Amino acid sequence: MHSAGPGGVAHAHATVEVVTPAGTAYERDIARDLVKHGLIVAPFAVGVGALAEGWAGAVGVAAALGVVLFNYLIAGTAQSWAASKDSPGLLGGTILVSLIVRFVVVIVALSLLRNRSFLDYSTFGIAIVVSHLGLLAWEAKSVQLSLAFPGLKPGKD
Repeated sequence: MHSAGPGGVAHAHATVEVVTPAGTAYERDIARDLVKHGLIVAPFAVGVGALAEGWAGAVGVAAALGVVLFNYLIAGTAQSWAASKDSPGLLGGTILVSLIVRFVVVIVALSLLRNRSFLDYSTFGIAIVVSHLGLLAWEAKSVQLSLAFPGLKPGKD
């Protein structure tokens, strides 16, 4: 398409449309990959908890990983559902609500497991923070950061 601009000079205008496969749940795929990575490191992390604080440390790390992986599944499922509706407002609202729900899950877990003899509370709290950040850092290497081709990099299962 050409149009005459100032001074009668013709300018070319091009429209680029990015087409991605309909129905691809990138958010859910990334969450599943995070859970897969979490399950891979779980034996090592629980072992570190056991070495640091004995049986209670191992239970604390295992419980923390359960909370974190559950939170990632909540986020991925909710965001994939909202993204499939083609409504930016719905997607934004869903992200906000799922963030609040995930905060509540962590707070409830912290509250319910406080002062339990079978769990080291400090190890539990540290493991929640470290596993959230560690898994996100690991996943950052697996995610293709391109709006044209979002999701996991090719070749990732």
